[in-house]
Amino acid sequence: MPISNDFRLTSLLIPFALAACTNGTNNHKEVVEPVVIPADAVNVRVDINTLQYFDDSLTLDRQKFFNQHDSQFNAWLYDVEDVDYMRNELNAGVGRQFWGPMSTAKALKQSYPSTETAKIEGKKSIESFNNHKLRSTYSNRSVMTEHPRTVVTDLNDNIVEGARWAADYFEYYYTDESRPLFFEPMNEPFVHAKDFVPGGWDAKKNFVMTQHMSDWFKEIGKEFDKRPALKDMYVMGFSSAWPSLELNDFNHFKERQKMFMDRAGDYIDSFSFHLYDGVNVTGQSNRRSGSNAQAIIDIIETYSMVKWDKVKPHALTEYGGIIDRPKLPNAKSKKDQEYFYDETIASQEIKSYNHMLMEFLDREERILTSIPFITGHATWYWPTHEGHPYSATLWRPDPAKIRLNTNTNRYEFINPKDKNNYLPTPKIKFYQLWNEVKGNRLATESSDPDIQTKAYVDGDTVYIALNNLEDESKTVNLAVGAGAGYQYKNLTLKRLAVPTDSPATLQVDSKKVSGYVSSSQLAANVIELAPYETVVYQYQFNKTVKADTQLRRETYYSDDFLQPIKANQPITIKFNQVDLTTSSQQHSTALLRMSIGRKHDKSKQPIVTINGSSVTVPNDWAGYDQANRKDFFGAIEIPVPMSLLKKNNQVRLTFPDTQGHVSSVVLEVNKAI
Repeated sequence: MPISNDFRLTSLLIPFALAACTNGTNNHKEVVEPVVIPADAVNVRVDINTLQYFDDSLTLDRQKFFNQHDSQFNAWLYDVEDVDYMRNELNAGVGRQFWGPMSTAKALKQSYPSTETAKIEGKKSIESFNNHKLRSTYSNRSVMTEHPRTVVTDLNDNIVEGARWAADYFEYYYTDESRPLFFEPMNEPFVHAKDFVPGGWDAKKNFVMTQHMSDWFKEIGKEFDKRPALKDMYVMGFSSAWPSLELNDFNHFKERQKMFMDRAGDYIDSFSFHLYDGVNVTGQSNRRSGSNAQAIIDIIETYSMVKWDKVKPHALTEYGGIIDRPKLPNAKSKKDQEYFYDETIASQEIKSYNHMLMEFLDREERILTSIPFITGHATWYWPTHEGHPYSATLWRPDPAKIRLNTNTNRYEFINPKDKNNYLPTPKIKFYQLWNEVKGNRLATESSDPDIQTKAYVDGDTVYIALNNLEDESKTVNLAVGAGAGYQYKNLTLKRLAVPTDSPATLQVDSKKVSGYVSSSQLAANVIELAPYETVVYQYQFNKTVKADTQLRRETYYSDDFLQPIKANQPITIKFNQVDLTTSSQQHSTALLRMSIGRKHDKSKQPIVTINGSSVTVPNDWAGYDQANRKDFFGAIEIPVPMSLLKKNNQVRLTFPDTQGHVSSVVLEVNKAI
């Protein structure tokens, strides 16, 4: 039963069968009750027999998405069991650490050590790795990065020598087994450019410094390309902290992201940037979740395609939420206010992790890695902050097991050997929610862009994730479709709620269920999602799920991007060489994703034609209205009938008013194969 082109439901009263058995007991009884589906419910449909390819990507690669912002060789790891818990119980890896060639050079008290020094010192490093207690657990799927002050001195840096040393470091300090896959030469360099410009703020000098920083990335990438030993490494950048690309009529994009791509991009393997809800270092408060994140990613992909005829993959080396902390009752001072631990505040970032993860999952074929900003134990922080943990930590010291050392004026554990010195923070619930999800991607459909959906099948088990981007509750009717003979057997429902005024909760409910999928509606499939809530359904069926339909989504970009909007003047976007070959026109779909940057009082609904035929532009998009931002910058998805598409296509957008830009338009064609 492939997903239809027109999936709409009104208020329904449907019987369902449920064997009322919870928590693994065997005392169950078959009951039949009606399920009321409200008329305003969001309709989500998943067909368990319809596989969804993104280009050639089908199977969920968990390594790309479920990571921790930490190094597995940090001192807090007591033994192999600690790594096993993260990897096997939470089913996550470690993703990023602050260390690299320039930090090593400073430790050696040299600017750029010689190649001979690299060989001598590197041999010691390899021996240390081979003897490390955690060697058996090691994974090289990690990003190494450094603070700009460790790399940059001034405009007189010897970048060529610095690049030579960076390449020497990764060639001689590691073996093929231990060498990290990813190197991000600097973390968020452009927001620190002013630190290297003497005197007060000077925009021109600041821009020159960002160009100098870009040249560091370029020379390092160029040198790595010369080294056969480094052929499997990815150089990524520029680790943008503040991708408000629409600011100043997109001059922010031109002077930062585009400049970096023009200046260094030929030697960069992946473009890295950081997406945060809130204020990251500088700029206005943003909620990037939803349409804003889509628009940012789309213009980077579009310009990548324009320059290189391919989309260079993304590296989301940090993402999450930055929370404005309210006045805390026990805070004694402004300093204490900044770091005083509170379970409710520690929970709030979780909703941003889930919002953005769902978007990244929708671009899996273009994602190299993504790392929620969830750190480990942050032992560098709490001893000097009265025992309070760093805000992003997964683990916090047990207050009952620490004390102030009056000689050092630092907090320490009473018994450092106690393996239970740390307690989990609410952020652990993010990993617990997702820890079992795996398998091949299934096609999904949602009638509301604020309800994000993803589904996967593994043997006889199907996982369906729903996420609410909205500030208000939403009732969702989840319609699960299947071919003949498939029966429900077991259902586990995980619900991760993040209230604004209390700590996050993760509820897990397991029950026996029954009935043929094709004729039964489970009560649990009609669900009211709280604001920002994420749920994961885990269905077990009576037999292995087999595909009868396969869809492949292909994405097309246009050279016609970043075009100014003028009243009643059509903007033309061309999409050529579109492959429309399909095994079933009925089961194929298409959409345009239009990204615009405009003042809030300007129209977001242009007249849109495709090859001369009009299509309807929704007055809705993923996420909030962006009213707290200076401009609206977001993507709006426009459904397109397949019958309107040709091999070569012309899209025209006509706005009724002047101002702003169409930053990009992307065409997605999802064909039955």
